[in-house]
Amino acid sequence: MVLASGSGLAVTDILCPRCGSSVDEHPSNACLDGWVAEAIFDYRGSPPFRYSTDIVAAWQVVEKMRYNGWTLSLDNECAFDCWSVIFEASGEMDEEWGEFRANAPAPLAICRAALKATGQVIPMGSPASEP
Repeated sequence: MVLASGSGLAVTDILCPRCGSSVDEHPSNACLDGWVAEAIFDYRGSPPFRYSTDIVAAWQVVEKMRYNGWTLSLDNECAFDCWSVIFEASGEMDEEWGEFRANAPAPLAICRAALKATGQVIPMGSPASEP
């Protein structure tokens, strides 16, 4: 999935500022919860909720994204505990941002898709993406 046609930037190029894991590979843990708290809610410090494992907390992410103009599509056609979550730019938002998808257990998929939609994309091979 790319952000914009012709941009050459893949959404998987988003790296966790805490541990360096790719958004698509980041496990459900306190590190991911902290990243979500900071990126989505602008909260600094220990994460107040377990967004990546608790569906009630993850739904707060959905509500915040909807408040900020994103629409949500949620589908579990991929497998039993695997959900497809898509956040799409809606209404007055810049159309080039398109859609952001993640497949995983529902709370984790919500977190990953939200981070893709709001995260900073680091082009692979740039100095910021080098180890």
